[in-house]
Amino acid sequence: MKKGFFILILMLVITCCCKNDACYSPTQNLETAYLNGSEGCPCDEKNDNDTCIKDNNDNLVALMCEDGVWGAVQDGPCMPVLHK
Repeated sequence: MKKGFFILILMLVITCCCKNDACYSPTQNLETAYLNGSEGCPCDEKNDNDTCIKDNNDNLVALMCEDGVWGAVQDGPCMPVLHK
């Protein structure tokens, strides 16, 4: 019983300590999206659409959900659509 309890507590500590509250997504920390070392939050490729969104400084941020993580890109969703 003690071993199982210890493992449960250890898993809770690891989960709490390793949670990345500083990751960026369409709803949080957009200002950090293009900074070196910044990390995207988890996303769902089936349900989360690529997006172009303004951060708090009115800068456009292009985000794409790839491999289950938000990624900031320089083009993609923020590129203007050219009409022929």
